Amino acid sequence: NLGTRRGDVSQVSLAGLEERLPGSTVTHNHPSGYSFSINDLQFARSNNLAELRAVGRLEGKDVLYRLQAPQGGWQRITAAQLADAHSLPWQGAQDQPEHLEAHRTVERVAERLGLRYSKSVRG
Repeated sequence: NLGTRRGDVSQVSLAGLEERLPGSTVTHNHPSGYSFSINDLQFARSNNLAELRAVGRLEGKDVLYRLQAPQGGWQRITAAQLADAHSLPWQGAQDQPEHLEAHRTVERVAERLGLRYSKSVRG
């Protein structure tokens, strides 16, 4: 267990844990219930996490997002490749909720870069 940290609405500092992060699973809160941001994805890559999780509430239901490292590890993916995959325009209907667009964006990134990504909803 790496411990518990408090953050604000947009970030959590993990200062002092950098040496313990590679190969670990980090779970954090997304009060909006949205999927991972590009900052989350870059954090997972730069710290060589085994898995990144985000939990939140969306439309009155509990939601869990999971992103697992690619086969062979994060070192095969550059920051630029991750940013490029994340910045591609979404091809879905333009009237979809923003949270769905965020989820579909991470699905597309995962597919393009060989990451394992999932969303679970309950309640």
